[in-house]
Amino acid sequence: AAELSVPALCLVDLFAKQEIDWIAKQGYANKVCVMSEYVRQAFIAAGRKELEVVATGNPIFDKLKTVRAAVKERQQSSAHGMVVLWASQIEPAKHPFTGATGCSELPRKIEGQLLDIAAKHPDRSFVFRPHPSENVFYQTLPANVRISDKMEDLHGLLAQVDTVVTMTSTVCLEAALAGLPVVTVDLSVFTSDAPYSEMGISVGVRDLSKLDIAIDKCLHQGHQADKRALPEVGTAVDNVMKEIEILVAHTSQSNLRKI
Repeated sequence: AAELSVPALCLVDLFAKQEIDWIAKQGYANKVCVMSEYVRQAFIAAGRKELEVVATGNPIFDKLKTVRAAVKERQQSSAHGMVVLWASQIEPAKHPFTGATGCSELPRKIEGQLLDIAAKHPDRSFVFRPHPSENVFYQTLPANVRISDKMEDLHGLLAQVDTVVTMTSTVCLEAALAGLPVVTVDLSVFTSDAPYSEMGISVGVRDLSKLDIAIDKCLHQGHQADKRALPEVGTAVDNVMKEIEILVAHTSQSNLRKI
């Protein structure tokens, strides 16, 4: 588009930890729309002009506005309980881009710790949700642990839990946007790509023996995510459309001046 002098807008969906290397260069799109102020500041620090980067939010998360309302209603209800969701994911032995070494058994180690926690707290309920691409076969589980398969609607599930545990899954982001406290196990090979706790989105744990304490804190005290790291839910589509309209209007005026 730049080579043909066609105005362009780039919508960055998440944190752009790798993509920032080229999207931050001058000339890559006239306007860059990013998820949050945290990401916007990263682009400015990398060299983009302030007026070229706008924190619009990601349109895919607009639908979480309904989930957020349901979560808030649950939190204010007397039925508010102690339900913990574990959102698993595949952990590779090696990072596909950086080559950093990972532990493919990390998700199962976390589950082992969670099973111990579940046995220690029979008054709490735990939901294990394997990633759709994971093939996990569970043997006998405690009565307070159930499995959520890929057919169960994730957003519907989020409205029924009180705390989420994950590594670097986007479920962390969705849960935080929905108003839920999140615990992240910051031992994944992808932690540097999605540094949720560093951004203030989650409570980070680097020692599995501390997982119980972190969950307990979130269940009883909650966790207030840093607003700079999270966009306002439900306005991203309108925000992006506004930037497109500005770009189109500016282009039309430029063409008229040429005529």
